[in-house]
Amino acid sequence: MLHSAEPMNSTVSGDYVAGPVYSISKWIWFAFLLRLVLMVFIHFTEVDKSMSLTKDAFLYDRVGTEMANYFSSNGQQPWPSRVEGYVDFCWEWFIGLTYYTFGHEPLLIKLVTVVTGALVPLLHYRMAKIVTNDSKISVTVLLVSAFFPTQVYYSALMVRDSISAFAVSLTLLGVVEFIRKATDTWPLKLIIGFVLILGLRSYLASLLAVIIPMSLLVTSFVSSGSRGRAMAGTLLIGITAVGSLILAPNLINELDTQYTDLEYVNKVRGKMNVGSGAMFSGDVSEVGNSLIDTATSFAVGLYFFFFSVNPAQLTSIRQIIALPEVAIVILGSFYAVKGGFVLWRERRDVILPVLIPTLIMTLGYSAATTNGGPLMRWRMQLLGVYLILGATGFVTSTRGQTTQYEPAYDEQGYLIG
Repeated sequence: MLHSAEPMNSTVSGDYVAGPVYSISKWIWFAFLLRLVLMVFIHFTEVDKSMSLTKDAFLYDRVGTEMANYFSSNGQQPWPSRVEGYVDFCWEWFIGLTYYTFGHEPLLIKLVTVVTGALVPLLHYRMAKIVTNDSKISVTVLLVSAFFPTQVYYSALMVRDSISAFAVSLTLLGVVEFIRKATDTWPLKLIIGFVLILGLRSYLASLLAVIIPMSLLVTSFVSSGSRGRAMAGTLLIGITAVGSLILAPNLINELDTQYTDLEYVNKVRGKMNVGSGAMFSGDVSEVGNSLIDTATSFAVGLYFFFFSVNPAQLTSIRQIIALPEVAIVILGSFYAVKGGFVLWRERRDVILPVLIPTLIMTLGYSAATTNGGPLMRWRMQLLGVYLILGATGFVTSTRGQTTQYEPAYDEQGYLIG
């Protein structure tokens, strides 16, 4: 069973590897150094270019250079056609302004992705600590997140995926902190997370503005103790969402309404089914065309969202590289099912407000694309909640053999070693 709320100086049942619980900050430093070493290796060997691993990194570098040239020439050089404003293009703006200020220094941009990527496991850990109130589960989440292959790899590249993962994780952390009244800084986390998402993936901001309040309402009906807080949170987040839509009208006028148009979605799906990441070998099934096509679209999308590997392309180097992560996901899936039942029984008031958005975003991503590459990167945003489910199932399955230790907590109740 999960531990119920206890005084900070109480003894908690549980153990972690062989010996005392290690300092959380030490694991974050390990995560940072791992990403830093990989980033430096990729940067100086240019293996990403020789293997054509991630073309988006080269796109961002080119766009950032064009923006810097535009600023330096006082508008004499052409503005990159890709950048049409601030919403959705903050990553390009950040690169362009950095290049303009410091010169063409990709290492500076990559260092930001490394630092941000290393902080994501900390956010996952703190979310797990609030959701489960269990030190062993929380540290397990921290370790898997810190060394999860996709998280490490994309944090070492000049792409926005580690920033997106940070933004979504910070937003969900703000939600659970609000539910449990864990800190007084939850509004700041929600605002910063939402603004970052707005600048990186506005369609996701629009979706979260709807499904987070909806999740709080659903939780209020299945867990009466949180009803008042859920209603208050719904009102607060609803006001924030409306204000965001007013301040950024192109959220509803230009981009996001397209994703409710099935014809547009199916066109995107058809265009994305190319290259080594293509999920369909023939005709692409269309969402909304028929029950069978829709079910097929979701089933194939969900498979690639979680397992990534195309069985027909196992001889590909990219597929072979992905196999260790696939093994982790397969093993974790079995534990996640048990963890879901445990958390539903004991902590549904705090897991549901983040689990429901995670499931809805998973379905949305799975239906929106036909290329396995983007799905691997989008999965990074939602990994934290799935790790909490898996770690809960794993730890509760092995809790028969436990030792006693007395963990130390800071003033906010977080384990510090």
